[in-house]
Amino acid sequence: MAKVKTTRHGYVEINIDNERTFLDLPKDEKVYLKYNYNAIGDADREMKQYGASVLQMFTNPRSIGTDDVRVLLGAGLRHQFPSITTEVAGEIMEYEQFPKVLLKIVEALSLGMEGWFEGDAAKDVKAMRLRAVSIDGSEETPEEGDKGKN
Repeated sequence: MAKVKTTRHGYVEINIDNERTFLDLPKDEKVYLKYNYNAIGDADREMKQYGASVLQMFTNPRSIGTDDVRVLLGAGLRHQFPSITTEVAGEIMEYEQFPKVLLKIVEALSLGMEGWFEGDAAKDVKAMRLRAVSIDGSEETPEEGDKGKN
């Protein structure tokens, strides 16, 4: 059985910068992505400079590019690393696998956007997270692992 990486709702563990070359954190401490409305808004503002947005990315996942991933990675890490920049996120990506990081970003973004929509749109957001988790295969969905927890 897969294990849940964290019980804190909305936090998704991401295995990056294991040597801690870029992130100021001891090697034995975990790194988490977290997207709230402000983090998503910050990413949107930066992505608009080249005509993209988080919502556009969700409606057309094939449009996701390298710039999107570094912007989103930086925004998702800012809760834990307040001074991280898009450039540092890009430097981290030099040593990471694009698909691995992208799956974690999609999983964390969908948690952050949970409750934003109703009906089919809400199902689509949840389905994106479930697909990302099933492709990654490393953890249960938060609903399965966090039953009865806050």
